[in-house]
Amino acid sequence: MEAVSKSAILRRVGARHFAKQSLSAVLVGLIILGSPTYQRNALGKQEETLSNRILTGNINVLRYNHTATLLPNGKVLVAAGHSTNGSNLKSAELYDPGTDSWTVTGDLNEARSFHTGTLLPSGKLLIAGGFDTFGHVSSTAELYDPETGVWSVTGSLNSPRVYHTATLLQDGKVLVVGGIISNSWVFSNSAEVYDPTSGKWTMTASLNKVRVSHTATLLHDGKVLVVGGMDDYNFPTDNIAFNNAELYDPTTETWRLTGDLYAGRCYHTATLLPNGNVLILGGTDLYDYPVLAELYDPISGDWSLVGSINHSRAFCSATLLPSGKVLITGGNLSYQGSSLNSVEVYDPDTGISYDTANLTTPRSDHTATLLQDGRVLVVGGTNNAISGAEIYNTNAAAPVPTITSAFVIGKSLLVLGENFSAGAVILLNGERQATRNDDVNPATSLIAKRAGKRIQPGDKIQVRNSNGSMSQEISFTGQ
Repeated sequence: MEAVSKSAILRRVGARHFAKQSLSAVLVGLIILGSPTYQRNALGKQEETLSNRILTGNINVLRYNHTATLLPNGKVLVAAGHSTNGSNLKSAELYDPGTDSWTVTGDLNEARSFHTGTLLPSGKLLIAGGFDTFGHVSSTAELYDPETGVWSVTGSLNSPRVYHTATLLQDGKVLVVGGIISNSWVFSNSAEVYDPTSGKWTMTASLNKVRVSHTATLLHDGKVLVVGGMDDYNFPTDNIAFNNAELYDPTTETWRLTGDLYAGRCYHTATLLPNGNVLILGGTDLYDYPVLAELYDPISGDWSLVGSINHSRAFCSATLLPSGKVLITGGNLSYQGSSLNSVEVYDPDTGISYDTANLTTPRSDHTATLLQDGRVLVVGGTNNAISGAEIYNTNAAAPVPTITSAFVIGKSLLVLGENFSAGAVILLNGERQATRNDDVNPATSLIAKRAGKRIQPGDKIQVRNSNGSMSQEISFTGQ
């Protein structure tokens, strides 16, 4: 019963959608724990007042554990995944930001979930691996042609794979790394490369570590940074997420270990920043959910702690915005499925994360895709029920706080003004003060209890809203 015990443990640590089966039974598709009822969301286009959220037009099929890919024409291709009844899908559809509409496109040749999607230089999309119609780990791959809307079968992987990664290399080939490679839950350190010219896969050097649910990021120098994940060493009694990372060099086809993270992680996010550094957020070590943000410097090979996010979360998404900040959406707090609707923005320049408008519904196992106009399309995901689609409008003007006056009352500093958000803070000479919004007038009055006994005439006062926007700076007059 080895496969059954591994299935149970994987569900405990996060891959929580597997159904228990006997060894002779088929490993069937992913399910949601419990007995939820599902309803299609009626998603008409509407914009919330003073919010960055926009509900977008009806998606044709609700799904999770799918892929979403921005095509060169600006449309987003959403492919396969899980349906409301837990079965794997072969359907695909396109979102057009210009018309805010969804249209059905050609079906895949094979239903699948937990697959990877990689946009090739030709404009075609490569889909590889995942779970197939029967819940088997798949070795098949196929290509989507945006010009025709048709999927075609291409060369199969050398190993079936799920919970793997796929990374487009600078020469246009695709590196696939690790994952589970059999229906008996065999974890792998193997890697292979897809050549779009020949349509064939070739094995390359194996990683130093077996890895599942890791991340892989193409660096500016052409190397690939693989971070974290978990293996089946002493499985299932000692299954801990890795805190190490390694680099793949396509020119020499070799792997080498690089610096260690401060925290072990799997089901985390990895974001390549404009300066070439890699930001790691969220995830879990299977017992804890670290909020620490970590940064990898490819020049030194070292990791550094760079602030933290506000909410523990795994199975979330991280999207690099045109501003250079990172949008973090949804995720899970535990394997039971307590998904989040919270959204925050992490600023790599300051190491500070601030909360922004919540999702309309909690989500995990969703996708978030940056559109060409700077907005972010969030699709699907689950929190016992499957959600539709919505857009985060990064271009929406954030309310800017304004200070009109400041007074000392007893030991407290009272700051009056406009547009103070919930959780706004007073800065005294640039130093954050313990601040609360006034209960009666929260948007126009802030109180810092202990600042009143320290402030002196000439000291500088500012207010920072929870969305990061700053007021003008004023000098305290002492009156």
